[in-house]
Amino acid sequence: MELDRRGRYEPDTAMADLLDAAQARATEAGAGMWAPDACGVASDADVFIEFIRYDADGIDNLNLNDEWVVIKNNSPGAVDLSGWTLKDESASHRFAFPVGFILAAAGSVSVHTGCGDDTAADLFWCETRSAVWNNSGDTGFLLDPSGNIIDSYRYG
Repeated sequence: MELDRRGRYEPDTAMADLLDAAQARATEAGAGMWAPDACGVASDADVFIEFIRYDADGIDNLNLNDEWVVIKNNSPGAVDLSGWTLKDESASHRFAFPVGFILAAAGSVSVHTGCGDDTAADLFWCETRSAVWNNSGDTGFLLDPSGNIIDSYRYG
């Protein structure tokens, strides 16, 4: 398959101009997947990734709880993080916040890669195969229950 001069793949280009125009109209109107609420209304909570400790002391894969992410709540009230997700750039590393987990106003929680007993200040991903965060660089994403990216944190 080869790209034509407009970056389209032949032979399926007969309707390309019509589709491009429809996409431009939808984008301009904020319709369909270009609507601000296409993934549901984004949470208005002021919750963000404050820090990622990506390089644990020693061998990362043998010290998983020394690799962690701090999630901070700057909202005036507590935020229920049920259904929220923390993930890295890969498709395989996703942490789901426990149902009923409440992050206090002005509070923070550390999400450790390894296993342990969850508390109000520390949650555990319980990833046992390997470290999650790449020492050479990665991005953490915080998603609300609708899948909207509420915050991202890039390092490296």
